[in-house]
Amino acid sequence: MEKGTMAADGTRTRSKLHVLANLPRPAEPMSVENVAALVRECLYEGTAVEIDGLGQFRPLPGGDFEFVPNIQP
Repeated sequence: MEKGTMAADGTRTRSKLHVLANLPRPAEPMSVENVAALVRECLYEGTAVEIDGLGQFRPLPGGDFEFVPNIQP
């Protein structure tokens, strides 16, 4: 598991998704359910997940999380 570095808000800035993005593409794309499960797993582990062009999911205390949309064009 890629542990990543800590951001100013205490969340990690790299995740399993970041590591997966640098691997060769699989023959079959991941399903929406598999991507969602991976994002949830990272959040439960305390790791922020950034999806290019969409935004960042960040873990919050108490097991909650927030989504910060990317507002840049």
